[in-house]
Amino acid sequence: MNNSVRTWLYLVILSTFALTVGGLAAGRQGLVAGFIFSFLMTVTCYLFSDQWLLWTFQGRLVEGVDPYGVRKTISELCQIASIPEPKLYFIPSPTPNVFSMGRSIGSASIVVSEGAVQVLSRDELKGVLAHEISHILNRETFLMTVVSTITGVLHYFVEGIKWIAALGNPKNQKSNSVGGIFEGIIYPFEAALIRAPLRSKREYSADKQAAEMTQNPRALAQALWKMHHHGRALPLPAPPHTAHLFVVSPLQEGNIRLFETHPPVQERIKRLIGRSL
Repeated sequence: MNNSVRTWLYLVILSTFALTVGGLAAGRQGLVAGFIFSFLMTVTCYLFSDQWLLWTFQGRLVEGVDPYGVRKTISELCQIASIPEPKLYFIPSPTPNVFSMGRSIGSASIVVSEGAVQVLSRDELKGVLAHEISHILNRETFLMTVVSTITGVLHYFVEGIKWIAALGNPKNQKSNSVGGIFEGIIYPFEAALIRAPLRSKREYSADKQAAEMTQNPRALAQALWKMHHHGRALPLPAPPHTAHLFVVSPLQEGNIRLFETHPPVQERIKRLIGRSL
């Protein structure tokens, strides 16, 4: 099934779920509420998901002179892939990582952390950019962006409820317990919404395509290794519902790994060059 179809199917399933829950909970009024929620969520995902992510990470559009020469590398790769050149954004993070987004090949963007251009060599960064261009070429960015937007709304909804409960009666242990139970139910559901449509094989496939595009699998393998280890030492402060967007997962150890959709970095490296680094 093509990724564009999978994205719309994902939205249809979630809309059906919202309508069903609304109808069971409040009859006709619940159906109306579920329809309105589904409609607004679909419109938000289609029109504003990119802006949501740029706001989350303080993305800055590169216009005019590119001080790092990243745009030139992207242009070279896009000529090889025969796709329009995506917009380029930088985010102010010293942790090396990159992600892509956009509802179509023609409206795609690549977001690069400042740490990526400082830590990675030119060939390593080229391999990482080729990985993201592979996601764009395979029309995976819309699905990944939609998943992030929907689960992000749910995540902040839960956080808002916890904040309101704490503000209303911070010393009420019963309220805190209820909030904890609610969080314990919603967070696994949120993680399931992320993991269900996203498979780890998409990263293997993008790695393989990037290696073919650059003819330099070792450079990408070295980039993955560097990003993994720098990310452990200096974690990128990414909300868990955005982790699946990045080339290397920014998630740390603990319960937050429930949201993990990336295969192990060592396994990705082995598939690229046949051994560990």
